[in-house]
Amino acid sequence: MKFIAKFRTMLAAFVALSVTLLFTGCFQMEQVINIKPDGSGTIVMTAVITKEALKQIEEMSKAGGQGKTPLDEMTDPAKAAEQAKKLGEGVKFVKADKIKNDVGEGAKLTFSFTDVTKLHVDMDMNGGGPGGDENKEKEPVTFGFNKGTLTIKSTHKKPAAAKPDDKEDPNEAANLAMMQQMMKGMKISVFVNIEGTITETDAAHRDGSRITLAVVPFDEVLKDPKKMKAMDKAGGWNEALKILKEIPGVVVEPKETVTVKIK
Repeated sequence: MKFIAKFRTMLAAFVALSVTLLFTGCFQMEQVINIKPDGSGTIVMTAVITKEALKQIEEMSKAGGQGKTPLDEMTDPAKAAEQAKKLGEGVKFVKADKIKNDVGEGAKLTFSFTDVTKLHVDMDMNGGGPGGDENKEKEPVTFGFNKGTLTIKSTHKKPAAAKPDDKEDPNEAANLAMMQQMMKGMKISVFVNIEGTITETDAAHRDGSRITLAVVPFDEVLKDPKKMKAMDKAGGWNEALKILKEIPGVVVEPKETVTVKIK
């Protein structure tokens, strides 16, 4: 199933924050791009591993004789500095903090930038800077900024249509069950926060100074195989969007270009 394969690709991309996360999808990630009226700002990435997943990972780490814990990996300054390079020209790693809440434990990474127009931010939070084989298939969110008008640009790629001779995968049910287990509790969120006043915007999802680009609770996405198959067969973004809107908790910006006037 193409849709499941797509989620596997997204899951693998999250390894940029922690190699250990490859073994579990039980985590939640949030990315907030804070933008000031002069076009500078910060990117704050937060990743939280559930308590259940942490216990499993720690047991595997002990069995494998690994010295670093998952939280150590996630807050490694050297890895965070490499991440900064992928986010765009002039992006700098500021700090990494370990965090703990009711869901579990994780890390909050803060990066700074001086020019929002040089950012390349992936929805999968793996960085989308140009160059290198790892970025060939990337379609990062980019930004324009001119005289107080911010534009947020993302590409809504047309889903690949299923071929007429495509055969049903006999392992489809088993693969889906595996993905449901791997991604239990997994959620990603991407926001743009304006550190100023929004005077006008055509963004579909705005709450005060915060604009939501995407919120995806994977439990809900993977719950209905019929909707997943419908996504595979969608003839374009608008058709796929109608299906996404039917999934509880999913929020996506429908437009490829959003304009925000700020002061």
